[in-house]
This record gives sequence, structure tokens and C-alpha cells, in this order.
Amino acid sequence: MEVTLDFCQQKPDKNQKFRHNQKFKKQRDNLSHVISEKIAVSTSARNELIDITEKIQEIITKNKIKEGTCLVFVQHATAAVMLFENADPALCTDFIEHMQKTIPQGVWRHDKIDGNGDAHLKSGIVGCSETMPIKAGKLGLGTWQAVTLCEFDGPRKRTITVVIQ
Repeated sequence: MEVTLDFCQQKPDKNQKFRHNQKFKKQRDNLSHVISEKIAVSTSARNELIDITEKIQEIITKNKIKEGTCLVFVQHATAAVMLFENADPALCTDFIEHMQKTIPQGVWRHDKIDGNGDAHLKSGIVGCSETMPIKAGKLGLGTWQAVTLCEFDGPRKRTITVVIQ
């Protein structure tokens, strides 16, 4: 009796050895090719949204990636990454003003340490990463979507890690 698991076939014997099938080998080989690059961004305001879509697309193009998955991760506790509209700059202003009204500066317990409790809360709510598909060599974004770095404690130098698989 043979039992098929996700990527391998188990052939029962007293040692419970696994025999890998061709599908597993092919998928394993594809997964072993992971690209990881960093993007450096200098922000210029305490609260700011920066479109980083083109910088990510440059990495995809440079590495000749046609299909896959792209993870974008900001390595900071007071910044975030989100997918946001890139056509109307008024939306960026609206978003920043909404966050400032909803999570004001200077009223949090953490502010006694370094005055940026609001930035930590905003970052935690928005999130530190986004994952997108890559199709035909392009990020699989909607018409109005952009990968956006959210600065909540600037100006600072930020590092964004891009992982493509």
C-alpha cells in the first residue's frame, strides 16, 4: 500500500523511509532559488508615505524573475509597508492626517522613554510586510496599487528587505 503525501511518497517498511518523487524534486529545486536584497530609503518627514514600487520592480527585472512571490519587509518598529493607491496624492495626506488624529503623538506611556509611542502603534496597526505575486516579470498589483513605505518616526534611514521566491 502506498500513501501520497504533499510532495513525497511514503512506502511503508520497517524503517519508514521516504522515497521522493519527481514532483517533489522539481518543486524543491525551484524553492532553493531565493533572492534577498535590501533597499535603503531616507525619509524626510516625521510622517510620510513613499512609493517604493519601482525600486522593487528593478530587483525583479535585474534578476530576470518571470513568476514567483515577492515579500517586502521593513526592518523597523516605527515604520510600515502597505499597498496603497498611487494616483491621488490627496489620499496620502488624508491617510497621514487620519493616523495623526486616531493615534496622536505625546499621549502614550512609551513616550516617557523616547517620545515615539504613536509611531510604534501606527506601525503595529499597518504592519511590517506585504506579499505580492509576480506574473510575467511584473509585480501583480492592481491598477492603482503601489507598494508604500510608511514612515511614522522620521526623518530616518530605513532598510527594506525584498525576498523573491
